[in-house]
Amino acid sequence: NLRDREEELGKALPFRARHRLFARASIAPGPLGAHVEVHSVGRQFTDPQNLDHIPPTTTWNAGAELRLSRRGSLAVHAEVKNVFADRTLSDPFANPLPGRTVLLTLRGGSQSREVMP
Repeated sequence: NLRDREEELGKALPFRARHRLFARASIAPGPLGAHVEVHSVGRQFTDPQNLDHIPPTTTWNAGAELRLSRRGSLAVHAEVKNVFADRTLSDPFANPLPGRTVLLTLRGGSQSREVMP
């Protein structure tokens, strides 16, 4: 904070983490696919004077996909959020993050074809 009262000058802005990281690695050989993600958010302060803070959080997610048709228009996805079920994590408003969450999705669609004029 560069423009404020003297007790807030030079302090971190509330609910703005100085460091954030999102990284994803994936592989998709043939009809199978898999990925792993990490989300990391640094310490965030809840007040302009930086007296109260929310601790840093890091969550890991993983998922897999199976394409059921050759064109890839029908696929089954499974994803696990917060793989390690860390219940000590909280969001920017100090609410606890959910534990391990499993999502199962069936995705379908049609392949669009471009027609050259």
